[in-house]
Amino acid sequence: MKNTLTDLNNYLFETLERLIDDDMTEESLKKEITRSQAVTAVACTQENSPLHATGFLYNDVDYIDGMEHCFEALSRCDELWLCGNWRDSRGCNMEYAFAKGKGIPIKFIGGGD
Repeated sequence: MKNTLTDLNNYLFETLERLIDDDMTEESLKKEITRSQAVTAVACTQENSPLHATGFLYNDVDYIDGMEHCFEALSRCDELWLCGNWRDSRGCNMEYAFAKGKGIPIKFIGGGD
């Protein structure tokens, strides 16, 4: 295989840099968002952090719409990992409830259960 996880990580950060370009036209932004969603879907097969995958949209997308993206990604995951002070996060609590409702296993990392 010619690509590595480091290559994927670099590509994801390059995508983030393109998405935050203030000079990008609306049409280019829509195209880049579509591309980034496809890349994110592939990246999810390795590990997925909704915060890192979609956090750049926080100020540009309605909160509930943003959470719908997180739920879509979570529905394709084998399990949900929660750590630290996850109970203090509105989004983590929503993901917890979603996972419980869908029967997705939940793993607590470093306590936090």
